[in-house]
Amino acid sequence: MYDQSKLVELIRFSRVDVGATVVDVYPGDGDWTRVFSDVVGTEGRVYSFVPAEVAHFKNDPVGLIRKLADHAAAAGVGTSNAQSLHRIDPATVREEVEAAGFVLDAESNVLANKDDPHSSKVFDPSIKGETDRFAYRFVKP
Repeated sequence: MYDQSKLVELIRFSRVDVGATVVDVYPGDGDWTRVFSDVVGTEGRVYSFVPAEVAHFKNDPVGLIRKLADHAAAAGVGTSNAQSLHRIDPATVREEVEAAGFVLDAESNVLANKDDPHSSKVFDPSIKGETDRFAYRFVKP
């Protein structure tokens, strides 16, 4: 997934702690669901959520969600590269989450890679594991 120092920094950034409740939207292969389950422990809860808008596309919504992940696309492209490159414009994610009633609390650049040209599919060996990624922390007002 990530090297240990980045993983620790992302968990610290998230402010998730023992007993917390976490919603993993678009859980992909469930890496973050498992990570946060360990963090919140038996006193907390982690819910993986696949929105109904995408659940009907395939019988395997989790597999489909891998095409809508948090790899950054070029600014201004919105979701147009979600299917072809497995990338999404971070601004689009922010707009959609804010439209759902949440407020951006912070963002982290721990996963950023300014050298990613945003033009290759994230599974391409030339960029795989080194894509420009983003992390937002939202709060419910």
